[in-house]
Amino acid sequence: MERLGLSEQVAGYYVLDICDMQALAAASFDLVLALGGPLTLCREAELAVREFHRVTRPGGYVICDAANRYRTALGLFREKELAQLTKVLDTGQFLRPDGLTDHRFSPQELADLSRANGLEPVHVVGVCPLFDFLPTEGQVGILDDERALETMQELGRRYAEDPFVVGLSGRLLIVACRRE
Repeated sequence: MERLGLSEQVAGYYVLDICDMQALAAASFDLVLALGGPLTLCREAELAVREFHRVTRPGGYVICDAANRYRTALGLFREKELAQLTKVLDTGQFLRPDGLTDHRFSPQELADLSRANGLEPVHVVGVCPLFDFLPTEGQVGILDDERALETMQELGRRYAEDPFVVGLSGRLLIVACRRE
């Protein structure tokens, strides 16, 4: 923030349970950033989105990311995990290698969840369309190559909102505005 000259514009940073942010006053933020797949990892995504709505000022924005069920299904197909493939496509429920279950979203489901809780989707984009959620070590290593990094950035700029690229992306990012 300091490097960008934004330090004085940031009121603070908070680390809270996204399903219970009662420590924050209603309608107190112009922008809520919830990155790192929080809706994917929480058990009550609808409650979390209601909290995003509650703490965002009318006309303010929420930016949140989530894992994409279609990219997850592609990975499961490649790994011949056919039983789990159907479950992910039908319900979004994904049994991770560590034994925990999380939720993978479709782009439409993410937009509908926002809309149902008072947030109007402005953009649903694909983030790092050629990477899994979570990226493999090999995928992350690709970014050490400056040319590969530039190519990924250019792909992101050109195709982030293309519906086919969104469906392919490991991560979905939604920008939504709180209605008045």
